[in-house]
Amino acid sequence: MIQLKGPWKDGYAFDIHTIYSVFIQNNQNNPTFDTRRSPMGQCIYELKYGQHLPVLDKIVDLIVKDASFNEFIQVIDIILPVPPSN
Repeated sequence: MIQLKGPWKDGYAFDIHTIYSVFIQNNQNNPTFDTRRSPMGQCIYELKYGQHLPVLDKIVDLIVKDASFNEFIQVIDIILPVPPSN
């Protein structure tokens, strides 16, 4: 769990989305990148950009197997999914 600072009482993220992303080249005016994502970040990427619905099982598996999240879920009121940002 990653604590998020902002104009709210308390906020946390399950994980980071992108570990690194390095520009490689322009390929016919399309930039290409060497990108490494966290396991959850990769799942979210596949779901968002590939509409790869089977990845939902892996997302649930990552959440269920995370001991710190299972402790955390006992004391929170709401979960708000938000897109990654810079």
